[in-house]
Amino acid sequence: KAWATAIALVTMNGVGQAAVDTQLPGAESDYSGWVEWILDGELSRESLDNVNHSSGARDEHAEDINQLSVTGGRYYQLSGTTRCAAALEARHQDFERFDGLSNTQLGLLLSVRHKFGLGGERPWLQGFLSYADINADNDLRDGERLETGLRLGMRYDERLDGSFSLSYVETESDEQAPIHQRFRLATDVF
Repeated sequence: KAWATAIALVTMNGVGQAAVDTQLPGAESDYSGWVEWILDGELSRESLDNVNHSSGARDEHAEDINQLSVTGGRYYQLSGTTRCAAALEARHQDFERFDGLSNTQLGLLLSVRHKFGLGGERPWLQGFLSYADINADNDLRDGERLETGLRLGMRYDERLDGSFSLSYVETESDEQAPIHQRFRLATDVF
């Protein structure tokens, strides 16, 4: 009889992310194979003092943004310390004051992460590529966004992670507006 049963384990962490692990009995021990489902959702509210990034105090405008995002995909384990991911992303941003900035984005995320050694507190390096189609409430803001970059991070203990990333972001409008390109340097402690 050729059959296999899957054992599913759903885990939740403190920020509302869920991961579904599937393990087939009798799977090979070389670590390669599809190992996890990704399901991540976020509901957030952000208040900005200077939504238009103005350098002059008289031109600064405050804004409140409500955001809902959902990501779903799969991890593929390449080796004991390297895995890649492919995921679909959906995001909606609702700007309360400047409603022409409100938008919905649908996209794809690809990434490869390598951990330098075994154990929970080892540094890791991740390369990523993200593409999104942007549908805004204002047709001039419809377009596409492409982001690629590297992220270096480490878990310091059970409750503290940190990362540093450098990325290139390119945004193109459907209305033949000039392409907007920028480099972004970001840090995160969570």
